[in-house]
Amino acid sequence: PLVKNDIYNILPNKQIWSNVKQNLKSFDVIHFQKQDESAIQFLDNIGLSAATDKTLKAYKATLQQNWDEYFAQVKKKIRSDSMRQRRRLEEIGELNFLCSESAQDKFSIIESMIIQKSRRYRETSVWDMLAIDEYQKFYQGLADINSNKFKIHCAALMMDNVTLATHIGIIDNSTFYYLMPAHEGGKWEKYSPGRLLLLELIKWSIKNRLIFFDFTVG
Repeated sequence: PLVKNDIYNILPNKQIWSNVKQNLKSFDVIHFQKQDESAIQFLDNIGLSAATDKTLKAYKATLQQNWDEYFAQVKKKIRSDSMRQRRRLEEIGELNFLCSESAQDKFSIIESMIIQKSRRYRETSVWDMLAIDEYQKFYQGLADINSNKFKIHCAALMMDNVTLATHIGIIDNSTFYYLMPAHEGGKWEKYSPGRLLLLELIKWSIKNRLIFFDFTVG
């Protein structure tokens, strides 16, 4: 729920839900969906005792002050393999991490993401939502969003002219939301380009002084 920072100074905890209830029209059932643990605790604190059911786990990392400190906490096997895969790619061509700023560049990355993600859906026999025009248009439209409240973040891992991996996410306040990652298949899949891009995104978040990296349900 969205609440004022000083809400607890305005009303005693247990009175808050009473005030909410008085301002609602009559109801029989209230169903809160996609609430995290802090939101459930908040509802309990304000006097609403509700039954809860965990359906999915989502993980969020608290970022360190520098990349080396964070990377040192990653499992050794993943660290070693990631560095090995990066060296293998650098023997083939020049690797670049691209964060787009213009609407045109964002649109280009989004288009690549749609192609890569749609292919992956089909390969894994998962419903390909991106085969539907309306879903494609939704993501394509993100390129034109310009808001003071949040930022659409479009990034890609490039090797020469090959787009190895893409990601479309959101930055809100001090949190980076990891939402739509995709990567090239075929001969490139063995190099784990999606994971390499993920590491670049975390490094970028630390460099830009973000506090949390939310992996969402992915």
